[in-house]
Amino acid sequence: MLGYHTGCIVAVDLAIRRPDPARKPCLVAVPYYDTPKHQQKLLAGIDRFSYGEEADHVVAMWNNTVKERAKGVSLEQAVDISSNA
Repeated sequence: MLGYHTGCIVAVDLAIRRPDPARKPCLVAVPYYDTPKHQQKLLAGIDRFSYGEEADHVVAMWNNTVKERAKGVSLEQAVDISSNA
């Protein structure tokens, strides 16, 4: 079973509850939040960017991915993660 980002949580939960069909989950881009406050802030902003002809949505995505990145995540890692999403 493959879990991507928040799907990782589902995959792990299923593997715990039903180990027979889901014994070896593969987890990609496991969500990590360094504090509960950071988690709530990021989850509140998921898929809420408004798109238009102005670049406001790009700035909002940059701030969410780069400026608000978890402690210990380098700029290079944040940019790499955002470009592969």
